[in-house]
Amino acid sequence: MTDKQNSTNRQWFRRRTVMEKILMVLLTLITLGFIILIIFTSRKLSSSSKDSNICQTEGCILAASKIIQSMNPKVDPCEDFFEFACGRYTENNYIPEDEVSINSFSEVGDRITENFRTLLEKPVVEDEIVPFQYSKKLYKMCMNSTQTEQEDFKFFKNMMKELGGWPVLEGNYWNEKIFDWKSTQYNFRKLGLHHTQFISSYVGLDAKNSTKRIFTMGQPCGGFAKLLKKGMNETLVKAYNDYLVDIVVLYGGDRTQAIKEIKQYLEFRIELAKIMFMPEERRNASLGYNKMTIREVQIRFPSIPWLQYINTKLEPFVTLTYDDFVIVTEPEYIEKLEKLLAVTPKRAIANYMFISISEHRLFNDEMRKKSLDFEKIAYGVTEDIPLWKKCIYSNSLHLAQSSMYVRQYMKSRSKNSIKELMVDIKTTFMENLKKYTWMDHKTRKRAIQKAEALRSYVGYPDELLDDDEIEKYYEGLVIDENSLLKTSLAKTIWGRNSYLKKYHEPYDKNDWKDKAFPTVVNAFYEQTDNSIMIPTGILHQPFFDNDRPKYLNYGAIGFVVGHEIIHGFDDQGRQYDKSGNLVDWWEPASNKSFQERADCLIQQYANYTNDKINMSLNGINTQGENIADNGGIKLAYVAYQKWLHRNKPEPQLPGLKYTPQQLFWISAANIWCSKERPEYEKLMILADYHSPNYYRIIVPFINSGYFAKDFDCPLGSRMNPKYKCRLW
Repeated sequence: MTDKQNSTNRQWFRRRTVMEKILMVLLTLITLGFIILIIFTSRKLSSSSKDSNICQTEGCILAASKIIQSMNPKVDPCEDFFEFACGRYTENNYIPEDEVSINSFSEVGDRITENFRTLLEKPVVEDEIVPFQYSKKLYKMCMNSTQTEQEDFKFFKNMMKELGGWPVLEGNYWNEKIFDWKSTQYNFRKLGLHHTQFISSYVGLDAKNSTKRIFTMGQPCGGFAKLLKKGMNETLVKAYNDYLVDIVVLYGGDRTQAIKEIKQYLEFRIELAKIMFMPEERRNASLGYNKMTIREVQIRFPSIPWLQYINTKLEPFVTLTYDDFVIVTEPEYIEKLEKLLAVTPKRAIANYMFISISEHRLFNDEMRKKSLDFEKIAYGVTEDIPLWKKCIYSNSLHLAQSSMYVRQYMKSRSKNSIKELMVDIKTTFMENLKKYTWMDHKTRKRAIQKAEALRSYVGYPDELLDDDEIEKYYEGLVIDENSLLKTSLAKTIWGRNSYLKKYHEPYDKNDWKDKAFPTVVNAFYEQTDNSIMIPTGILHQPFFDNDRPKYLNYGAIGFVVGHEIIHGFDDQGRQYDKSGNLVDWWEPASNKSFQERADCLIQQYANYTNDKINMSLNGINTQGENIADNGGIKLAYVAYQKWLHRNKPEPQLPGLKYTPQQLFWISAANIWCSKERPEYEKLMILADYHSPNYYRIIVPFINSGYFAKDFDCPLGSRMNPKYKCRLW
């Protein structure tokens, strides 16, 4: 550990309260005691019987220790399995002051982040490839950003003046006559600034021909749209208002003027939120697929010169004509936007645009303090994220850093280590498809074909180990070592141009660059690719370890893999065929049966209320993830039984009295053990596609007959109700 790291750790410890310090010391002693007890017990059992059925590997000891630290065995597993599996986790763990939650994903992610820090703090070596040198230099520039912040701040304010000026800063000197929001957006785009304030515009894939790229536009990211709809008296909206006023003043504006104009700005934001579609209304992909020529777009939405607008977004590598096709995802939104912009004062429109490029650019400690004040109200955090953490991921060169990381920390890890597990789970799903009586023959056949065509990407692409590939990818990128802001803008322009050059090329679904997320502690299903990705980052304890029984791996990473496979057949994934194209392959009767089963889950989740924050779950917005959770755990369990038929029964864990089948469920639950701040929980229930972690354990297990059997839960108990929802 470096002196710098020692100093940081000492400062962190000194900031804890006396009670926190006592609890941390006690927790450490308890943890060590558990591990020693487990080792002692396992060795004692081993010495007393050569036929001992206790696993004694390091992986088993670590897994057993983690489970013991997390679970509360005093709780009846048939009444509340989250408290049974995670009760001690929530009781004994504290959330760091700069975090909104703590869970297994964040714990593994923190270890990876620490490793990144070690890599990036090493000195630049002349013979290493330029992208690696750039990665270290960008990190160092970010860590020393206070030295250049003043110059960057001056540069940014001059840039805004040249763009026509931020009205709230310019006061009476702002010239309304020369302002045009479209021209301003064009200029934002040329400089590498955010340029989709009113209309989201990007080059995506044609959902009905997913090897082709196409210009796509619709409503922008909603942000706090649901909260904004509640009006100016909503707590978070008021806090946001105060934050923006303070930021304007720190940018050099007059407070009285700022109070007046930020109010006008928020009134416009509220009206904009009212015409936007909420996530629950955007789950039908077919409704968002509106393909039309630019000429047709011009006729339908006449107030915007669309050919110029689109070509300005695509220059200098792409030029379209009136006969070229584009996708409009929400035509009704654009119709309402035209009317809203026509009656909104230019000053409010301009303030909205300039706030969007400035509100998160914090150039000094005063700005960062105001940002933290807002985050305290929004998320409940009490400290800012440490600078070194920000510098690892903000302004980074993703592929270069990933390449550096894989070579140092992941090269020796086998990418085929979970191959058998994945085959078992996929095979199980295809076998299950043949048994579902609610599906007709034609739909079942297409479903099996889609499952067979599903591709898997595990670990990381080999190209990350190839210097030539990494250098080729970053051709044309030059950083300004004297300005983090200028480098950030240049990197944005370079990245956009690199992509636009490929506009007319067929999209390669096997392109390694789109599969290079090795350090991400997560997994993904890609609808337009019909593929799942399991990065190396998630192949660590408690998700996976070769050195422990399969029932733990099938319960943890198996749950994750099953979840991702089911995403191909959830309410959104099922809209795409085996090739990843938006095609309705469902016969009417099977479509109706699917919806009835999905509605059961929607209502089941919606009937749960988080008593701590007095909010009901959103069963519609979370249905895709809920379908995946419920189907994924079933696939993982049946797949483990399949593995058992081919192999001998596995040994138990040291220090634990539970059967392998019970430990499967405990392992599955352990990956969702978590603790969240109430402010964050509110926002997640309001906007997240996932149910809170508590319900990601409770509801799928409630709906499983296998779980009730393994824990001998009486029918009618909380974890084994008479009526269950089942889809896959």
